[in-house]
Amino acid sequence: MKGALLLLVAGALLSLLIFRDMEPAQMLASLETQPVIRRWDVEAARARLGDELLVVDGRRGGRGARPKGAMRVPFEERTDEHVLPEGRDVRAVLVVMQARRRGDARELAQWLAREWAIDEVATLEGGFEAWEAAGLPVEGR
Repeated sequence: MKGALLLLVAGALLSLLIFRDMEPAQMLASLETQPVIRRWDVEAARARLGDELLVVDGRRGGRGARPKGAMRVPFEERTDEHVLPEGRDVRAVLVVMQARRRGDARELAQWLAREWAIDEVATLEGGFEAWEAAGLPVEGR
């Protein structure tokens, strides 16, 4: 019981810090614009591969293998110049990074969802290592 009460108080204090200078309408608008980021396993990714899924490689560096056909948007180098490929119907985006950088993958996915106005954005559970181990298509080395 004490633990639940402590969590409730901590959540309230955090909310006060985040929303302290906002009007109630601004708070609601801020919450509504936060994209929902899902975590897909490799089977979900395999099932969704196709024209309407854009895979984004958010890893640092351009050498080595990467998901086949993936657009490179390195986490550290994201800019307004990263735009959706022209002439391609994209309904969902999957961000693939190193497994140990799960928080960065989530942050990149949120940024892409806002930047590109796409509702369905996910990160890959297990990162690129899981992608490659599952035998999903890769290119380069």
